[in-house]
Amino acid sequence: MTYEKLIKKEDVWEFIVNNSLGNKLSFHFDFLPNQWFKEVFKQYVDDNLKLKRITLATLHRYNYSTKHFFSFIEESEMRINKFEDLTYKDIQLFIAHLKQTGLSRTTQSVALSSLKSIVEHGMVFEYEGFPKRKIFDGREYSRIGVEDTLHTKYISDDVMDEIEEALNLEPDQLFKTLLIVVIDTGARIGELLELETDDLLMDFTDKPVLEIKSTKNNSERYIPVSRRVYWSLKRLIRYTEELREEKGTNKIFIYRGRLNKIRILTQKIARDNLSRFLRRNNIQEEVTFHSFRHTLGTDMLNNGMSIFEIQDYLGQLSSHSTAHYAKIKNPKVQREYNSLGFIGKITEKIDKGLIEEPERRDENILKSAALPDGACSKPIDNQGIYAQNLMPVLFALNL
Repeated sequence: MTYEKLIKKEDVWEFIVNNSLGNKLSFHFDFLPNQWFKEVFKQYVDDNLKLKRITLATLHRYNYSTKHFFSFIEESEMRINKFEDLTYKDIQLFIAHLKQTGLSRTTQSVALSSLKSIVEHGMVFEYEGFPKRKIFDGREYSRIGVEDTLHTKYISDDVMDEIEEALNLEPDQLFKTLLIVVIDTGARIGELLELETDDLLMDFTDKPVLEIKSTKNNSERYIPVSRRVYWSLKRLIRYTEELREEKGTNKIFIYRGRLNKIRILTQKIARDNLSRFLRRNNIQEEVTFHSFRHTLGTDMLNNGMSIFEIQDYLGQLSSHSTAHYAKIKNPKVQREYNSLGFIGKITEKIDKGLIEEPERRDENILKSAALPDGACSKPIDNQGIYAQNLMPVLFALNL
């Protein structure tokens, strides 16, 4: 993520941006207990902006997540004037505190990561006032049970059926399209809200492909998508054409908001819409946009795709996080997969008459969108209805 302007004030830095996170990212330093911490945190942000080791969005998340640690320090009446005052025991006490807060394990994990990131950064660059020896042993995340959260992130078939049924009746075309694309592609919500009209195109075999640009890891990838994704996006693009012209943007997820002002959909508004959608349709299970990503990745792995193929499709830099999907098993999907047989033999050609005004990119580049032999030799194609076919992977990638 890039920013257009940085306004530095004493206790707050404001990054002027124009993306799915909104128009402004504010970094607050007023909650820090003394001037030393304020200067250190500002230096930490500056360093990472120059080094580009951590994205601006992640730095922003770390900024407000660090509040959990300093709240703990205040409540515990601990005398921590600099990070060098921290001990291994203090970290364990903080972890125990997080487990008792009632926060989600993901929030606990980010709170721990924010603290660990700045402490280890200061140690590596030998900042004054940082520990001289390690106070993290590498087992912190297992102690707060982060790995167990993957079980809760996987959406069961029954809940997915409820979501699909509700989606069919959803009147908000903007949100409906967004949810369809999230379900069928497993892409990050931030990636999807950055989509522009020319990111939807056809490959050299007349299959629909979506170009995904990731601000998280500064990369781009081409993924095959379902007919449902293709036509949903096409309809939305036509529906919002006048809004884009008036706004002077190519962003797909755009709408007319309050006071007749044209706005680009932000992550916060999208998450609020998802929460309302779940409540309105009486869907009891906790579901986030990222849940769909974990569900798709898990189903892909349990249906025979390799970790490396899933890693490429989901745009993960490391296979480490992808490997976690192997720990989640869906017996129903496994049984159906075994009865189906070798999925690489299942192919279906798209009726070229359905494709309107095809756009293409360089053939060599788009070949990367086709999956390797052994899983799917060509981009998959179907109607995209979850659980309608025998395997969610066929629903998601479409052969």
